[in-house]
Amino acid sequence: MKSGALAAASLRLRDLPGFPKRAGRPRTRPASDSIPVRENAPVGRQQRVEPAVLLDPVPTIAEETPALPPRLLGARDGGAYIGCSAWTLRELVEKGYLRKVMLPGINRLLVDVRDLDELIEQSKREQGRAR
Repeated sequence: MKSGALAAASLRLRDLPGFPKRAGRPRTRPASDSIPVRENAPVGRQQRVEPAVLLDPVPTIAEETPALPPRLLGARDGGAYIGCSAWTLRELVEKGYLRKVMLPGINRLLVDVRDLDELIEQSKREQGRAR
């Protein structure tokens, strides 16, 4: 009886520590081939080898060219751009303050960054006239 319980406990202790045993969560153990080990280390005392760091990496074309900011933004990003929620941005489109951009094959709300900038500038001018 004890040998069965001890055997089950030893099997549980062989798994990776820290993860609760729940369904749907895979338990993976790194392959021993994937861990670099120092070759002259004594048996049983193998030490990990840190990967070498390149001192002067060669820049790629993608790193040399600057990334262009997107011109069209979705509801969430457009709302964050002007400082409101996605639902407020949708209401601005419905009320006609902003124009929705329709692209073939894309079925979501897109607004132009230039229209957002124009809306901000118009609201500044209107506040200046009211004073």
